[in-house]
Amino acid sequence: MKRIQPSGPPLDLNLLWTLGVLLEERSVRAASVRLGVTPSAVSHALRRLREALGDELFVRAGRGLVPTARAEALAESVWALTRGVRDMTDDAETFDPLASDRRFVLSMPDQMALAVVPSLMAILHEQRSRVSVVCRALTAEPPYGALERGDLDLAVGSFRNDRASPMPAGLRAKPLWRERLVCVVREGHPVTASRLTLEGYARDLDHLLVAPRGATRGIIDRVLEEHGLARRIALVVAHHVVAPFVVARTDLVVTISRQVALTFSRLLPLRVLAPPVGLEEYGVTALWHERAHRDPGHTWMRGVLQRAARQARAELSAGAP
Repeated sequence: MKRIQPSGPPLDLNLLWTLGVLLEERSVRAASVRLGVTPSAVSHALRRLREALGDELFVRAGRGLVPTARAEALAESVWALTRGVRDMTDDAETFDPLASDRRFVLSMPDQMALAVVPSLMAILHEQRSRVSVVCRALTAEPPYGALERGDLDLAVGSFRNDRASPMPAGLRAKPLWRERLVCVVREGHPVTASRLTLEGYARDLDHLLVAPRGATRGIIDRVLEEHGLARRIALVVAHHVVAPFVVARTDLVVTISRQVALTFSRLLPLRVLAPPVGLEEYGVTALWHERAHRDPGHTWMRGVLQRAARQARAELSAGAP
């Protein structure tokens, strides 16, 4: 077979699309019908493809075409590219969670995942959605770069945005809920028989600290310092889900988010108490990058996340102390 030397301009998307259809139809006429162009336009595109790729690509066999070895080798790559383009153009117009197998990557601390992920997945199951979700731990490094690069679709957390620690431009934020800290002890703990005072909290109790990044002091310690007090931390753990199980079997006290406390107080013999000192509420927020703001699939997932947050809060607040 005659070998054609590559020449001419680089391939454009229309040529690759034509090649993909020819590989499937094996006929210039059938390809022209599918593409909505004339047979001569397909023949012209095939000539350009042969020049650009340096190969005949197809030879005649009866009334059809047979791809060369070179064309066969290109087939999977060409089809993958055209599928990707088709997915992009389809998503640009609409998003169908019943048909899409899109994967969404979320990042959040474990206590916030505990709060919203069960409700989120229940909603997806209820809607019979085919999308999948990857939930990653929120690391010490802010998620801003990962959102900008597209490595993350959404980040959920309590994010600072002030003069000392400003968020970069190009991020969008949506408040999900307000959170506060509470104290948790085992059912029958001596402290439940009397009012929890600040001095008793600091001097009479042994504490469990949840510190995902390995710290040995928390926000409570800074508040106690302002009152000239300090507490004894008997145990430091990295994950919020560990703390309630330890507290349920010991006399340790842990000060954690109300969401986690209420969740586990329904599963374990625990008591939830108000802290003996006023602690400011903090906001839990969803972040995403501007690049994804108008994407229909992303918009849909943001709505699911917000609904999951509302649903989880409502379920826990029903009859909660």
